[in-house]
Amino acid sequence: MAASKIDFAQSNAVKCDVSDRSWVFDESYPLYASNACPFIDEEFSCEANGRMDQSCMKLRWQPKHCSIPRFDARKLLEMLRGKRLVFVGDSINRNQWESMMCLLSTEISDPARIHETRGRKIKKEKGYYIFEFLHLVVRFTTDFSGGEWNSGGHCRESTLGPNDSRVWPMPEINVMLEQVSKQMKNPVTILNITDLSRLRMDGHPSVYRRKGVDLTASSGQDCSHWCLPAVPDTWNELLFYHLVSSR
Repeated sequence: MAASKIDFAQSNAVKCDVSDRSWVFDESYPLYASNACPFIDEEFSCEANGRMDQSCMKLRWQPKHCSIPRFDARKLLEMLRGKRLVFVGDSINRNQWESMMCLLSTEISDPARIHETRGRKIKKEKGYYIFEFLHLVVRFTTDFSGGEWNSGGHCRESTLGPNDSRVWPMPEINVMLEQVSKQMKNPVTILNITDLSRLRMDGHPSVYRRKGVDLTASSGQDCSHWCLPAVPDTWNELLFYHLVSSR
């Protein structure tokens, strides 16, 4: 990334509300190919599971009053050298972690060389993945309709296009989070990805959560997680923007 773009991100950070605007089509996306990243779990690999429509991969988040610099894996690797970034949470955090690994691995000639700090091969069965550290809170959302994940919930609305006006954010919750964070003793930065994610119901695995699943089934849909590549990559682009802007 050119230094001028980094400088622009730094000078623009204070006045830019990255949660305000819409998704736009961008032919240059996605930032990586799903079949080229070894870190994607089967349940997030929608393309490999039979999803033929790739439109959800070619959308870029465009804030109203600024431009987000394109994710620069080499720059981020340099910034995080000798530091830790920890993704703490549930399987949706794993979703974001896998996205980050895919994005960063684009700068590694042989992704098989990526390993844990003590040289061990990366394994995910333990349910926690330490990569780097940052004081950051990212808020997630789920989009089940007609029930919960274990009671017939579905996301057939995933056919709605991005920015569809029938899907609205919940600003009152975001206001509450902001108020609570200001009262915390230790500084916390809230990266609000809730609003932009709720405009992307098309990005959920839905029935494409596994290979060989009955695509007409009305139950067993995944409306919590996200296909990769797609929405979680934008969360990490915003994280990159935040890190660059904070320097």
